[in-house]
Amino acid sequence: MTDIQKNREKYKALLESERGRQQKAVICGAGNVGLETGKLLKQMDFSVTFIEDRKEFAAAAEAAGADRVLCGDFSTSLSQIDGSRDTWFIIMTREHEFDRLCLQKIAIKPHAYIGMMGSRRRTKLLIESLEQEGIDRRVLENVHTPIGLSIKADTPFEIAVSIAAEIISLKNAGKHDDRADLDVLEEIASLPEDERAIAARIIDARGSVPRGVGALMLIHSDGSIAGTIGGGSSEYAVMQRAGEKLSAGDSAYEEMSLDLAGTDVSDLEMLCGGRLVVSLETV
Repeated sequence: MTDIQKNREKYKALLESERGRQQKAVICGAGNVGLETGKLLKQMDFSVTFIEDRKEFAAAAEAAGADRVLCGDFSTSLSQIDGSRDTWFIIMTREHEFDRLCLQKIAIKPHAYIGMMGSRRRTKLLIESLEQEGIDRRVLENVHTPIGLSIKADTPFEIAVSIAAEIISLKNAGKHDDRADLDVLEEIASLPEDERAIAARIIDARGSVPRGVGALMLIHSDGSIAGTIGGGSSEYAVMQRAGEKLSAGDSAYEEMSLDLAGTDVSDLEMLCGGRLVVSLETV
């Protein structure tokens, strides 16, 4: 199998993986609000995992239809959760110290979302404390607390609705980028055997960048493209280099480092000061 064939197989495998992605919710605490939230997320086709240290509450989570229930102390249970860009963490334990422990463990895991129940004052103090312990400030600043959209929710069910609504809003806000990359993967999979193109993919992103790791663009030999890695002069440089490689029949793997400082990268004229590393692979 040639390197080009291997590249195509890799992207076909990635396509199948993306098609099979499922959103996962991890709920720390199986109280009334937690149970109602889990039920709503199940209706949204999330895989729902509960973490609870009380046996009777863990049993209630199982009865409510959870896909997985980890009954034990929160630290040990969270060590069994890897996290991912499709994992939505919801913290609503019965005690402040348990919330603190959960956030401490979750903040270092890959995640799509971290939401925590509690007053603004209490959670502000908690976040400041964890920052002093070395937890990434950027992660802590993105914790959604008080959790849920402001809809004047009162009952456990209404609070669960506000949480589910916030998750829907955030999940769907990111749909455009995910859908675009899936379209690019499908285009790679359907390339004719004798056609060559370059798959340009962000493999490292630092600072302020328009798109993150995993963003994908396909450059055809006629200069047409599918997808985007963020636009602007940096994307144009990638397109130029891809065109040179295709014209020369150069199928060697290559990486490009791009400095976006002061670069106009979108129609919104957003100025970015970050850096990207983009891989170029012939497919």
